[in-house]
Amino acid sequence: MSTLLSTENELVNNLHQDTTCDRFGCYNLPSEKFNVSAGTFGTITLNLCSKCVKVFQEGNSSSNRSVL
Repeated sequence: MSTLLSTENELVNNLHQDTTCDRFGCYNLPSEKFNVSAGTFGTITLNLCSKCVKVFQEGNSSSNRSVL
């Protein structure tokens, strides 16, 4: 039963993470995945709304986008 509960919690957490834009202070729905270099740590993927994509595009020329 604990496996079922942990799976359910993981699904709820994943669902919650995908419902809002990853930019701090923005609560819009994400429309695109945006890959950003994290230096020596590799690349991170952000789920961003269309307004916030523009902010990250201006500051990061080596990014990669895909529509959700």
